[in-house]
Amino acid sequence: MDETAYFYQNIWATPVDLKSGKINVKNENFFTGLDNYVMDWELLRHGKVVQSGRIDELNVPAGETRQFTLPYSLKGFCPKCETFVNIYFRTKNADGLVDAGHTAARAQLAINVPATKPVKIANVATNNLAIVKPVIDTRNRNRLIVSGTTFKIEFDRGNGFMSDYKVNGLEMIEDGKQLTPNFWRAGTDNDYGANMPAKLAVWRNPTMKLESLDHTMTDGMAVITAKYDMPQVKASLTMTYTINNVGQVLLTQTMTPKAAEGPEMMRFGIQLPMPKSMDISTYYGRGPIENYIDRKTSAFVGLYRQTAAEQAYSYIRPQETGTKSDMRFWKQTDLGGRGLKITSSAPFYASATNYSIESLDDGDHKDQRHFQQVDPVDYTNLLIDSEHSGLGGIDSWGARPLPEHRIQYGEKTITLLLSPVK
Repeated sequence: MDETAYFYQNIWATPVDLKSGKINVKNENFFTGLDNYVMDWELLRHGKVVQSGRIDELNVPAGETRQFTLPYSLKGFCPKCETFVNIYFRTKNADGLVDAGHTAARAQLAINVPATKPVKIANVATNNLAIVKPVIDTRNRNRLIVSGTTFKIEFDRGNGFMSDYKVNGLEMIEDGKQLTPNFWRAGTDNDYGANMPAKLAVWRNPTMKLESLDHTMTDGMAVITAKYDMPQVKASLTMTYTINNVGQVLLTQTMTPKAAEGPEMMRFGIQLPMPKSMDISTYYGRGPIENYIDRKTSAFVGLYRQTAAEQAYSYIRPQETGTKSDMRFWKQTDLGGRGLKITSSAPFYASATNYSIESLDDGDHKDQRHFQQVDPVDYTNLLIDSEHSGLGGIDSWGARPLPEHRIQYGEKTITLLLSPVK
């Protein structure tokens, strides 16, 4: 609905010279001028509004385009700062069923979007104290343990997954859960219309045979490497965790195919079940409603804050929900602001809800149940993806998303920096 409303709007702002504030305003109405509209604008740096204003008179006749200058200042312009201008066209007076102040059209124009850089990790000097390197403890037959002055991280020797992540006495992983790779989403109505949950079922819970769990110290940091064979999808997967002296984790997950062709994927990323108390998401990316690769133009890049309960949409039938795209960073914390900040080497997808993928998933064939029949889980389910398949919608009875919105079989990598925050 939001995406449709955006593309059906009849007023469009396009850039002319954004460094000097010049834009064009096109009136696509056939008979109505823009005399009953104002144009509000906001200048944002890193998602925060730093300047704003209003142009009261929009003398743009029906079908015509006029140029305007937004009186913002880029004095002291920061080339490293991501800068956007948001524009909103609002009614001056009520008009029929439309109230005064109604936003009839909007646009987000990019003034400056710096290139992304690889995330890095290094040991951290705190309070001018000597750096105490992390220690790898191999004595436990069930767990491989990495610990430092303020943290302890454990890996399950049976499957190689991170099973415990505690920093300053705070648990980051829900008790009994693990950080795991994730390739699946609960089928959407369009997915079921194309029979994709059945066709791609091999990705729901693919066999991951742990081949090795190695450890070493590199540049004073602990490096844990888990390698897996995935015979059902003809691929291998490597998860490398580099851990510094304050409990930051640089996670690189790489899948390498062993065949020339293979099945499409729903998504490529990780699943991190966190304690239920860590239900506050603060993120910089597209929002605030869910948005996907083929449903994101109407979701503006900004700084948002939501609870896990606010991110799941109660569709008539339970299905994939809550994902947001083009994330620059994502913080998942409790009310006190304690938790994790996630950054990556490229914009990513993320969501945090009180629903598991399994609870929303109907399996290979659609079950006619309602969202309200799904019980929330007793934790916060954080999902991070480097790729996530589009939703499609050419029709709902067989069409797939456009080819450029699908995830083709091939080598995949996601690199995430998990940083504890106070």
